[in-house]
Parts: sequence; C-alpha cells; structure tokens
Amino acid sequence: DVYKRQVKGFVERVHSDLGGHVPELLRAMRGTRVHLAPSQQIRLQDWHRGRVVLLGDAAHCPDPMTGMGSVLALLGAMALAGELARHDGDHVRAFAAYREAMRPHVDAAQKVGPLSTGFAAPRTGRAGIRMRSGVMRASLAALKVSGKENSGAGDPFGTPPEFPFDRYTP
Repeated sequence: DVYKRQVKGFVERVHSDLGGHVPELLRAMRGTRVHLAPSQQIRLQDWHRGRVVLLGDAAHCPDPMTGMGSVLALLGAMALAGELARHDGDHVRAFAAYREAMRPHVDAAQKVGPLSTGFAAPRTGRAGIRMRSGVMRASLAALKVSGKENSGAGDPFGTPPEFPFDRYTP
C-alpha cells in the first residue's frame, strides 16, 4: 500500500505543472489502482515449435512506441498463409519460409524500439522533452524549406526491407 501511494505521488509530482486535462486525470487517478512497469522487448530467434507457430506481437515483439505491431501482424499473417499454401501445408518448410520472409522486417522494427522509446520519453525528463520538441520543429522546418517535406529524407531508420508481396498475391 505504501508503494502504491509512492507511485501515485511520483506521477503527480512529475506531471503536476502540466495543463490541459492533466490535472483532471491526476485527480481521477487518486481513487484508482495505478501500476507502472518498464516496457520490455523479448527477441525470439524462432517463432515455432513443432506444429505451433507464433504470429503478431507474440512472435515479433515490437516496442509499443514504434507502432509496428499491426504492420508486423498483417505482414506475418500474409507470409504465414502464403507459405503454407506454397508448401502444400508442409508446416516444416512453410514455417522456415515464413521466418525467412519476416526476419528482415522484425529485425528492422526491433531496432527502432530503443530509439523511439528514448525519443518519446527521454531519460532527461522535461529538459529532454523540450530539446526533442525543438529538434523536431527545426528538422521539419528544414525539410519544408528544402522542399523534401514528404520525401522521407533524413529518416534515421533507413529504408525498410522489401516485403515479397508478389510471392503471396495472384
């Protein structure tokens, strides 16, 4: 019970000077249970054992801050179904091909996690948030002035790997 009060006190101290709906949310939090936990990422080498295969977040574990969960789930579903069809239901060959098709996308998405979490929630607190906001404004202004506003220029994560759509579509 002491820990729960400390958590709520911490959350209130960190966010007490924010405006908007934050004061209302902090008041509403007082009568509820609050749980804070670190965001963790598990990286699996294989997504199957025997005839059981994992798909989506269970297999690919993208960091929640990346927004890649749905993308990987949809690509994975397409790859798994396509490989099962291509290999006439031979799950051993299909699961290996599924892993081969998805591995570059999963690796790329998992690399983004530490960067996106650090960017969205800097360890330096408010100073880091102010710095992040300033860098974003300056970067967007520079892209706009250069005419590369919608070009993907300056993407810190590079070009995403190609997905073999043609392998799975008629």
